[in-house]
Amino acid sequence: MFYVYVLRSMKDKKLYNIGYTNNLNRRLIEHISVGERSREFQILK
Repeated sequence: MFYVYVLRSMKDKKLYNIGYTNNLNRRLIEHISVGERSREFQILK
């Protein structure tokens, strides 16, 4: 099963990324590990 996700910045409330994945937890960890650690995200479902 695939999931469509939207990441929204908690700081400025702007949409940051829209994508799809079959493993939502892994994808969020990937976002954090590529230099986006300073951002706090909210996953919109």
